[in-house]
Amino acid sequence: MLRWTSTPSATGYRAYLGFESRVYRRSRAIRSLQGQPPGGVVYYLARGLRRGGRYFGSVTAYNDVGESDFSNEREFVVDPSNTPRADAGPNLWGQVGKPLSLGTPPVSGVNYVWLQRRGPSVATLGSPRAARTTLVADVPGVYRLMLVAFNSSGAATQDTVRVVIKGSGGRGSAAGGAAANPTATPPFAAEPTAQPTATPTPSPTPD
Repeated sequence: MLRWTSTPSATGYRAYLGFESRVYRRSRAIRSLQGQPPGGVVYYLARGLRRGGRYFGSVTAYNDVGESDFSNEREFVVDPSNTPRADAGPNLWGQVGKPLSLGTPPVSGVNYVWLQRRGPSVATLGSPRAARTTLVADVPGVYRLMLVAFNSSGAATQDTVRVVIKGSGGRGSAAGGAAANPTATPPFAAEPTAQPTATPTPSPTPD
């Protein structure tokens, strides 16, 4: 799990990874900020890393002016043995304006965050940083919510739930449970703050 404080003037961010300090071989643009929880924190899950591998990571912010310098750098070793389990609960049917309960009981020592991945933006999550939350949708539609569970070292898993919202005359019963199938992601714990500047190309600076 990589997380950092959002920058109001940024239109997107880019996460960088490499095997050496300030030598990054992989990057990922994070363009869509829709569905981020309140509090000004952006979340990113790094995937496909080698078990036992040592990595270095950093973040930049960008807008129509250019891309910022690299943030502070984090070094980490992939160790999925202590990865927590995310369980977003069964798929559900509901009605406009009526709260639906999502998720399962929390586990001690695990942090949680809910992100809306699909569906109309007119939906409210009651507790976006809890294992259990409530969803209230203002319009009918198909919503997909993702729950991320992560610990203090940054090891994380994710699970999604599909919610179909009908109009006020629709049926509001739960539809069969979809078993959670979390995908383990390696630890990537960092909280850098990226500030966009007028520099088109970031200039690496040593730690």
